[in-house]
Amino acid sequence: MVRRKEILHDSLPDSLYYKLVAGMIGETVNIANEIKDLKITTTKEEFEVWDNSLKSFELLGMKVGFLRDRIRLLARIVFESEGRVDIEKYTEAKNEQKRIEDEIKKVTERLVELNESGRKMEGVVDGLKQKVARLEMEIQKELLNTFVVFMELTNISKACIAGLESFRVASLKPLA
Repeated sequence: MVRRKEILHDSLPDSLYYKLVAGMIGETVNIANEIKDLKITTTKEEFEVWDNSLKSFELLGMKVGFLRDRIRLLARIVFESEGRVDIEKYTEAKNEQKRIEDEIKKVTERLVELNESGRKMEGVVDGLKQKVARLEMEIQKELLNTFVVFMELTNISKACIAGLESFRVASLKPLA
């Protein structure tokens, strides 16, 4: 156990490379800060990483047993408490909420793309609508001309039929 005024690295062998010692001290401070800022949603893997790092430092002679004890105590509280089921449900709900928010963002982006495509297509449709209207007018004009020609032919046909009918009627009259 480390007393308040003891230094963590007093027990380290003098032969250790000073940059390794400085890195171990820095990592120990980082782990201590993470423990201090611990959230109820901290994963078991995070606890294990912290403990394994500190175990390695301890094997080299650093006095970090008090931090390892704290990690084990906190892990037991977090993972063996009666509220663990609620914690897991909360974590799952938060993950689902994040997934839904991401999906909403994707759908919103897709909607923006579709609206832009719709505006572009509206311009294309308007341009083609004008061309189709001109073609329709030309077709109507041709149909009208065809109808006029048909009517003229019908009138000619009627005249021919009337002429033939008169000829037939004349040929049926007895000669006197």
